[in-house]
Amino acid sequence: MANLVQRNGLWYAEVRVPRDVKNIIGKSVLRRSTKHRQKRNAELAAAPWIANWWELINQARSEPDAVLVKIESLLLQWKDQEARGNYYDYEYQYDSAGQQIGGGIGTTEAEFALSDYWEDLQYSLPPAEFAYYREIYKDGSRGLPLGFYLNQFISEHYTDTAPRTRQEVKNTIRDAAEYFPSLIDLTVSRRRKWLMEQRGAAKTISKRISHLRSYFLWLRDNEKITSDTANPFVHGEIKLPRRLAQSESYLPFVPYEITELRSSANARGDAELVKYIDIATWTGMRISEVAQVSKYSIVNMDNVQCLRVRS
Repeated sequence: MANLVQRNGLWYAEVRVPRDVKNIIGKSVLRRSTKHRQKRNAELAAAPWIANWWELINQARSEPDAVLVKIESLLLQWKDQEARGNYYDYEYQYDSAGQQIGGGIGTTEAEFALSDYWEDLQYSLPPAEFAYYREIYKDGSRGLPLGFYLNQFISEHYTDTAPRTRQEVKNTIRDAAEYFPSLIDLTVSRRRKWLMEQRGAAKTISKRISHLRSYFLWLRDNEKITSDTANPFVHGEIKLPRRLAQSESYLPFVPYEITELRSSANARGDAELVKYIDIATWTGMRISEVAQVSKYSIVNMDNVQCLRVRS
């Protein structure tokens, strides 16, 4: 198998990521130890990983949001298989005498596939980006994820708009998924919580509300949600808190934005900028403070290595 390399007696599965998708996948090499010394055993262990990696690469080439599409597709299959009782395996409980008690707990084939995909993402994505997807979809089994129809909505609703506007809409709905994980979570109470957490100028927040309102109406008009679902983004019924009217220039980056910045710097070969981003991400230091860091900044305090920073 061409995608196996041997290191210190152990065989590793390895796929080098093509240059055109490095910034999407976030790595130049996908690698994982098979923990086998015999090549035949290593080939058997590595085969599904390598297949999944190439699938991830091909998806990244055809769809920038490949990870979202894959997760959402598996969640949809999972719900469909559960509804039909199409279980791949059962687990039972037994009493002290070894007798089976209660009904079995079924697991669908899609559930197995999703579990494997999460494991694969953990190896192939930067930690911050993996945590972002995991946080959003941890409750995904409760209903279809908010962004499930996002690409279809944008392609139909924003056909003649500028790419910048389409990306703005995508970012708004993607960020809102933290508060509305699934379509059944589009409620007034969750909208209130989302609104209280927003930062920036009132004009900017109003634009985000408009994007979410358009998406909601499209979902309802296209029967993606029931016709009697109350619209939580009704124009004129939302009053912006005063604290929204503040500058956006000091907003912190969210995890996926940091990942995109780092991937972009890495793709350009700017190793110095990558180091700046890493230090700022893990320490919270300002750019001027990062610029002062050197080997002499490392100090030991209570047996813990720290960076001494001059404000």
